[in-house]
Amino acid sequence: MLKLLLLIGSFFGSIVGYAAASLGRKAIVVAAVVTAFLAVTVAFLVCINLIIASIVSVIAVPAWLTAFFGMFVPSNYSGVLSLILSAKTCRAAYDLAIAKVKMIGNSN
Repeated sequence: MLKLLLLIGSFFGSIVGYAAASLGRKAIVVAAVVTAFLAVTVAFLVCINLIIASIVSVIAVPAWLTAFFGMFVPSNYSGVLSLILSAKTCRAAYDLAIAKVKMIGNSN
């Protein structure tokens, strides 16, 4: 009878151990996914802020050139176009990183 109780006790102990290991592994994956998502989001925001700061600081066009092209094209056209293209590139990189984070999250 004692051996039967030991067998049942070790069976329940192994099931509890397996459940704890499984939940612990899932908790680690969830924590890693949340951390990766936050890191990617912060990197995206820093990228956009750097793009805006660099475009604003670079815009310096000579007056004669502005006067000539100002009749046809706004003076900040190149800056705005560069900003739009850079922002689209950052957004594409952000979407790709988020897709990879979701794939990691769905792996278990």
